[in-house]
Amino acid sequence: MAKLKVNEVEATSTNADVSVITKGSTGALEVKGNSASEGTLQLNCSAQSHGVKIKAPSNSADLAYTMTLPDNQIAASKGLKVKSVTNNNAQLEYSDFPNPSIAGLPLDAGNLTSGTVPSSSIPTFPASTGLGLKLISSQEVTASNVSQIEFTGLENNSIYHVTIKHLEWDTTSSSVNIGFGKPDGVYWGGILSGHMLAYSTWYSGYRYDLGLGYYSYAPIGFNSNGSNLSDGPMGGDFTFYTGDTSAVAVNGTTRYGFWGVGNSWAKGFAASTEVYLGHRSGWRTSQISRIKFYLDSGSFRPNRGCKILLYKYMES
Repeated sequence: MAKLKVNEVEATSTNADVSVITKGSTGALEVKGNSASEGTLQLNCSAQSHGVKIKAPSNSADLAYTMTLPDNQIAASKGLKVKSVTNNNAQLEYSDFPNPSIAGLPLDAGNLTSGTVPSSSIPTFPASTGLGLKLISSQEVTASNVSQIEFTGLENNSIYHVTIKHLEWDTTSSSVNIGFGKPDGVYWGGILSGHMLAYSTWYSGYRYDLGLGYYSYAPIGFNSNGSNLSDGPMGGDFTFYTGDTSAVAVNGTTRYGFWGVGNSWAKGFAASTEVYLGHRSGWRTSQISRIKFYLDSGSFRPNRGCKILLYKYMES
């Protein structure tokens, strides 16, 4: 094989190409390496002052493959992708960048200091991987003389959680009540039974049972002795199960299984309470589909700023 040793090859005329013709199916224009570096092809700028290089892998990598340039048209916002590989011969193509999947990965929001993340950027997680509490509705009192807040359309066989924020009222002997109703809008009377434990003193932690015998509503933030409850505000939460209309009969009686438990915190004796309740025996086939918060007297104060949020536990 003959060798031609030159420092530069130049075309004979302006705009003329310099061609290198190979022979056979495996012939190639070969750029050899040397003892100091791997074979490198350098493409210079017009002033010959800058260049970019394509360099072969090191000898220790022990690699030999061929990459064929894309067989489809180039386009903006595309990337190079290996379309296929046959006997170490790779066919490249221009392709869209894949959307990364972060399902099952922990999310770190430590670098988010302002603004909001668009919902389109948040993946859908099943409840089994942790996204089990969904905000269903948020109602804020903004008008004067509001006497109740109602949530409708509660689903069968579901668990809900209510959070109460900054609630006050204009009478010292009153309670915030939760009523439970049917799909047709009718609220039952005398259907509940359970216990409401009120803190008698702030220093001892002693609680006394106010009882919930035959109630039609569940009082929270109850204050029967008029001791500074109007100084508020009050906060609290309440979790309840709507009951299952497909429940099976136990000992000959179908029990839908409604239950509820809640806490409230406010200033004044008996204002901070714990509530535990369920249906009376004669109402066990009653399924809850709506709830409302109201007062047995007075009205919310101040109206603006009071907010009640309804969440649902997502099970699947």
